[in-house]
Amino acid sequence: MNKKLQPLPPYIPPHKIKDVLGFFGRTKALELESSDPTFPKRIRLPGSHLTAWRTSDLIEWLNRYGQPLS
Repeated sequence: MNKKLQPLPPYIPPHKIKDVLGFFGRTKALELESSDPTFPKRIRLPGSHLTAWRTSDLIEWLNRYGQPLS
């Protein structure tokens, strides 16, 4: 049985980061955002009060700095 890879969403809200990236969750991501100046900052989604990270920013950070320890 072949599983198709699902495309990544353009934005990842804090509560979905572990579902999408699979290795660290909301708390770790929020800690990194506040303590690591290289970690991407969340943006406010247009027309909404919600915040999320740009998927492309997270992928670029992972490619540049590697997978953080959980």
